[in-house]
Amino acid sequence: DYDIRPYQEKFLKGEISVNKYLIQVSKQLKTIKGIKARCICNHDLPRVSSYKDERSFVRQATSLTYFIKGTNFVYAGDETASTHLPSLFDYDEVDWSDYNKYNMVDLLKTLIALKKNVIFKDGNMEIMKSPTNVAIIKYTLNSSTCYGIFNFTSKRKKVTLDISSLNVTNIITNQNVEISDSLIIKDEPII
Repeated sequence: DYDIRPYQEKFLKGEISVNKYLIQVSKQLKTIKGIKARCICNHDLPRVSSYKDERSFVRQATSLTYFIKGTNFVYAGDETASTHLPSLFDYDEVDWSDYNKYNMVDLLKTLIALKKNVIFKDGNMEIMKSPTNVAIIKYTLNSSTCYGIFNFTSKRKKVTLDISSLNVTNIITNQNVEISDSLIIKDEPII
């Protein structure tokens, strides 16, 4: 994701809103042909936890990255929510003592399984209008729809959705979510 990485970094640092970052994602998706590689970090990009080592932020940012159209990569240590960026050229083991910190292993397994759904490969991705520092992304394919809602504020937010009443299960938390024309979002992504 190097072509829009400066925007992703500014978003992760809190210098721009997630909404401004997603404008760049949208522009990028309109210009590329083929599959875009996505990552939240790699051998020369800081760990997401190094920007803000908080459970909600790390899980929201990781989930958002996986939800955006493209192929995602897990970098060694993502499972630990590590802040340490290992060297690519020296022997530098991942510290596994925090294995599954913030339940990242479970989250990554869920996101990887989700990404294999055909809607993410062949569906139309639309970035919806949303409050500042809240991302709402919608995929549609034939009669199927999938929403991803990501809250990067430090408080509960009410978001308006263009859907009728639904009672669905959030695949991230496995909890029931009742949606009418609006929804209160908290500290976990809703997919």
